[in-house]
Amino acid sequence: MSIEGLLFLLAALLCCGGGLAHSIFGELYVIKRLSASSDLSTFSDPTKTAIYMVRGIWHLLTIGLWAIAILLFLMAQAPLSTATVAFLLAATFLVSSIFVVVAARSYHLAWIGFLVIAILTSVGVSIRIPM
Repeated sequence: MSIEGLLFLLAALLCCGGGLAHSIFGELYVIKRLSASSDLSTFSDPTKTAIYMVRGIWHLLTIGLWAIAILLFLMAQAPLSTATVAFLLAATFLVSSIFVVVAARSYHLAWIGFLVIAILTSVGVSIRIPM
């Protein structure tokens, strides 16, 4: 493997570790403290919603870091085609959309935007017309 490939691989490992640490420490030191200040069942709906949204948005960074790690890992192997990059981006936005629906219980409307981005990216790469 070339020096360039090794650097990409190291960067990919750091992205994976950074994403994992971000999620674990975020749950332990941010989300847990937000929701532990009182019993969630006694919170008003807007407060519960805010906590769900913070959790969902917090973990989106992890999804992004892992997607970048995959991209860097693939770059370490060989040059990438536009179709490969587009597929990875579409998959990342699809996973992000699903995650926001589940984690934020559909309260945060970002899932709609992420889904549209995933669809547009998928369709865009599939209908490429040679010029």
